[in-house]
Amino acid sequence: MKAAISTRSLKICAVLWLVFVAGCIGSFAQDLSEIKASIKAKGQKWVAEETSVSVLPENEKKMRVGLMKPHLTGKEKLLSASAPATGLSSAVDLVSYVTPVRNQGSCGSCWAFATTAALESQLLIKNNTPLTDDNRAEQMLVSCSGAGSCSGGYIDSASNYIQATGLPTEPYFPYTTSNNACSNAVTGWQNDVQKVVKWSWVNTSPANLSALKTALATYGPLVTTMDVYADFFNYAGGVYEYSSGAYQGGHAILIVGYTDDPSVNGGGYFKVKNSWGTGWGSGGYFLIAYSQLNSPVYFGEWSIAYSIPDLPAAPAAPSSLVASAAASTQINLGWADGSVNEDGFKIERCSGAGCSSFAQIATVSSNVASYSDKSVAANTTYSYRVNSYNTGGSSSYTPTASATTPAPQPPSAPGSLSAAAASGTQINLKWADLSSNESGFKIERCEGVACSAFSQIATVAAGATSYSSAGLKSNTSYSYRVRAYITGADSAYSNAASATTQCTCSISPTSKSFAAAGGSATVTVTAPAGCAWTPVSNASWLTIQAQSTSSFTYTVAPITGARRTGSITISGQTHSVTQAKK
Repeated sequence: MKAAISTRSLKICAVLWLVFVAGCIGSFAQDLSEIKASIKAKGQKWVAEETSVSVLPENEKKMRVGLMKPHLTGKEKLLSASAPATGLSSAVDLVSYVTPVRNQGSCGSCWAFATTAALESQLLIKNNTPLTDDNRAEQMLVSCSGAGSCSGGYIDSASNYIQATGLPTEPYFPYTTSNNACSNAVTGWQNDVQKVVKWSWVNTSPANLSALKTALATYGPLVTTMDVYADFFNYAGGVYEYSSGAYQGGHAILIVGYTDDPSVNGGGYFKVKNSWGTGWGSGGYFLIAYSQLNSPVYFGEWSIAYSIPDLPAAPAAPSSLVASAAASTQINLGWADGSVNEDGFKIERCSGAGCSSFAQIATVSSNVASYSDKSVAANTTYSYRVNSYNTGGSSSYTPTASATTPAPQPPSAPGSLSAAAASGTQINLKWADLSSNESGFKIERCEGVACSAFSQIATVAAGATSYSSAGLKSNTSYSYRVRAYITGADSAYSNAASATTQCTCSISPTSKSFAAAGGSATVTVTAPAGCAWTPVSNASWLTIQAQSTSSFTYTVAPITGARRTGSITISGQTHSVTQAKK
């Protein structure tokens, strides 16, 4: 029973769904048919079809607008509406200085896309880089400017932000079709911003056709506004005029051209870049008749022109470059400043006689005509060239100038080197530092009596006067010599000094205690054949009395105090002595 009911229910649902879909399709078809009929009845010259926007649900369509009308004081200064002295051209098309069509998606951010597009076009014009994509981050306006959000925004507030702060390139804050948080922008975006030097109102209602055409021809693409009605979502080509449908909201777009055409209502039409993607309109663009400036569309009612200052002329080249070696580690440059508008000078260098692979090593400020290169090596040839620069570009280079650094003056040799065995594996060195400019000392050593085949074993810092040579062989003669050095030069050697490491031996006993009256004792020493050794007392009350090849005898004087300790050293081994009263 349950299975039968379930099957019947599914069949009923399927029928209802088909009826619903058919009704929806019929509704779309009827709406489009009504629009087309209205266009025909009014003799308009545009084409309505289903587009990537018209097929969206009603709430999604409304997210494609989002302009908030500016709140003006009435004191705003407008750009002059007068035509250039040579008169206005009958057509202007700036599409080659317009970046690709973007898609704002389901976010009421048209205001951010229109103002960002105007900045991008200004950069292409001023840098003379047509047909390129200087893609700036609309998300920065949505998330950081305070000019609006996905619920709508103001073109004047957005323009203030672009003038004061500027916009970085898209990778610093990719568009997310959401309000997002400003903190999510990539760190360092402030170092990659572009700004407009100023912006001005062209129209603040009602729209003035001559002002729009003049500003477009003078300043480039303009931020402007319009009121959107339902029929506009179906625009697929031709010159748009409002035909039918309900008001949907305010919209911000970019005017990129105009054409005078007596066959069109109002005498011509504008070419406009939209932000609904390339699946709408004519690849994302639309044409709109001049007549729509005063229709319910109110096209151009609020219009803004951006400007970026013209770049200055590149500066003249410097001349008379001279290079001279001031020291083994410094070359001084001097040149004649041939320009009055440079921002500074770039210094380039290459090394080696006849070199040509120049690389920039420094810049100096405007009006500076000298530089000291202190990063050079001694006894080396360097070549230099210099040019001037400003925001308009760089000058040509000076003729090349070369100089060769001299060999450095070596430091004075250390003196009074001495060597003393500290144990069976270590010899300690001492010397006198007789130089004031060394970078350090190099220590050399050879092995064997009267040896001469020295090799470097270590370096020590400037000002050092000692070194411990460890890891040596027992009962072996070593000779040493030391010299001071700086980069590129060594001093003469010190005198040679020799020492023989002590024997490695064993002793027995290693300690002994005595009564207050003192006494004597013998210590047995076991050492390799031929190994010389000598006991050394560290206390006056311990006296070495006799020494043989395998032992020595010492005496201990009577004690006058309560207790004392001492020791005797034999080739690094220690025999400890303790004496105390009972």
